[in-house]
Amino acid sequence: MYSQNEEEKYITAFFDGFTGELCSIGENDGLTFSNARRLIELGWAADLIEPSQVCYDKLLILYEDEMNVSVDKVAIGTETGRMTFHESGFLIGNGDKSLVSTLVEKEKDRWGPGMYWDKYEVPVYTWADWQRMHGECDYDFITIDAEGLDLAILLQIDLTYTKLLCIEHNSIPETRAEMIEYCAQFGMTKILYENGENLLICRP
Repeated sequence: MYSQNEEEKYITAFFDGFTGELCSIGENDGLTFSNARRLIELGWAADLIEPSQVCYDKLLILYEDEMNVSVDKVAIGTETGRMTFHESGFLIGNGDKSLVSTLVEKEKDRWGPGMYWDKYEVPVYTWADWQRMHGECDYDFITIDAEGLDLAILLQIDLTYTKLLCIEHNSIPETRAEMIEYCAQFGMTKILYENGENLLICRP
């Protein structure tokens, strides 16, 4: 299983043989804790968004023969421009890199003084600007793992045609509540699965 917890089990069971198109915002290296990898293996088309240079390079190698997978080395944020990207060092000890990288400097505090950080500038787009640049798409599945910007990104996305959303809330009750409230505006009121980090939300 690629997902960090049991998200993948619920995601694949939900789609049950359906093949569509997904977008992963903050895909990391495509393997470690990925909520998209298994669907891609099952034939899904995918747009993967990842600002980390080292992870972007790994994604290009992983998907070099996949015509239905695109990889974009940008971040999604609240403004279009360039921002400082705080790239985390190793976290789980298997050669991982950048798992908790963030555009939000205060997010670094969650990981304590033992975490090593690099920083460099990356291109950042609002969701609307990225869609205009990349090409608009109504994704069947969206997964968001953006370390502090998850809610801000979600609030930019029209979920009218989205069948399932996976989003990180990090056990912050207010953030979780706002995510649920926003999804409900699009009829997505069923919590398919949740744990201390993520929500899986769909329509009843």
